[in-house]
Amino acid sequence: MDEGLNPDRPPGRRPDWRSRRSLATLGLLGALAGTLLGLTGLNDRFNARRQAEPPERVLYLPRGDSLKFMCLGYDGIAADLIWIRSVMYVGRRMRDRDRKYEWLEKLYRVTTDLDPHWREPYRVGAILLSALPQDDERAMNLLRRGLERNPADWQMAYQAAKLNMLRGRNREALKWLNLISRTMPGHTPVVEATATRLRLEHHDYPEALRGAAMSLRSGPGEIMRAVDVSNYREALARLLATDLSEWSRRYRDSTGHPAANLGELLQTRFGRAGGGGRAASVREHLYMRLARLTGPEVAVELARALPADPYGMEFRLRVDGEVSSQGMDRLELFRLIQSLNVHLGNFARIRGRPAGSLDELQGYFLDLYRTNQLTPGMAGLLGRPPRLPAHPSGDPAGWSKVPLVDGLLKMPPGPTVEEMRSAPLAMPSGSGGDAAGAARAPARAGAASR
Repeated sequence: MDEGLNPDRPPGRRPDWRSRRSLATLGLLGALAGTLLGLTGLNDRFNARRQAEPPERVLYLPRGDSLKFMCLGYDGIAADLIWIRSVMYVGRRMRDRDRKYEWLEKLYRVTTDLDPHWREPYRVGAILLSALPQDDERAMNLLRRGLERNPADWQMAYQAAKLNMLRGRNREALKWLNLISRTMPGHTPVVEATATRLRLEHHDYPEALRGAAMSLRSGPGEIMRAVDVSNYREALARLLATDLSEWSRRYRDSTGHPAANLGELLQTRFGRAGGGGRAASVREHLYMRLARLTGPEVAVELARALPADPYGMEFRLRVDGEVSSQGMDRLELFRLIQSLNVHLGNFARIRGRPAGSLDELQGYFLDLYRTNQLTPGMAGLLGRPPRLPAHPSGDPAGWSKVPLVDGLLKMPPGPTVEEMRSAPLAMPSGSGGDAAGAARAPARAGAASR
């Protein structure tokens, strides 16, 4: 009788077949690790007879689908080892100050082929590929491959959007953000807030306002609500200023002279009101436009408040017939003053005295330009050749009204930034509700003119 099945054999001397299987498994894993280490050149570190510049053995690393046959089902462990090799590869190149990372993409490709649902190599790999060899195309290809294998991972798509924003490709970034919003549930509100910001930068004010209103209805957290409210105010101010400027041009074209003031412009009737029998006033036209973007209940309050702007100030009809938001102009003036004060501080440090006027600062900018010391950031603000940015109000003498005290610009009298950003304003809240009222918008347009 086989002694392994002999019931009379003492239990303590029975061979443990589980132990033999464990030992066999450990042996296979050891062989796998040794094979992979040899293939990727890790043993060069321990080779006392290696050359001063060892050959790069990543060249001989097999493809991921080929390695799977050698891994005996332990694909995850193999992916870990290749990942460690990629870290060492980057570290060695940085130590040797070698700017060539020609095999980095191959290491990430093999790692992700072995373990396609391990998401970290996609994200980290894209960052390193875009930063070290600055190969955006391969970085984006790595992220696309990761999304094909992990279609619900919104963070990979968001990383693709950030990479495009970093390179100034904002329209491409917006496509990625829209993809996340429409197809990837579970993402954070920062996705919509970022998309709204990009739309504002590209002057797509209607969609920016619609996006900010939808974010406010979704009830974001306290931090994101502050961001959404800021985007909502700016989108509303810029949209209304753009639309009022267009109505001002239509008024001038139809009457032959500009409107006397915004009150007269808002009461003037153009076109037809929702297909009805009477023309609609500019205020009613604006109400109907806002109702589609913010909902009718909010639009009634916004239209009724005109010419008040979203910052507690008013829209202003300029001499040239254009309309601007005084609150938006003041905020932009605040940002410009902060930027110019940095350069005024540099002027005082270099010249040993504060600037006595903005003309002196202009001369300082020109000196930097002539000596090729104008930084890209300064060039973006000032242009080439540099010149002081136009005053946000459009007034040619606007900068003369900004006091220069001890070599620094001071904000003119008026509400503070905090007061403007917290001014009372009708805005969406909660969820749902407004959609049903949208159909009644034309009937309620009269309320907006009262």
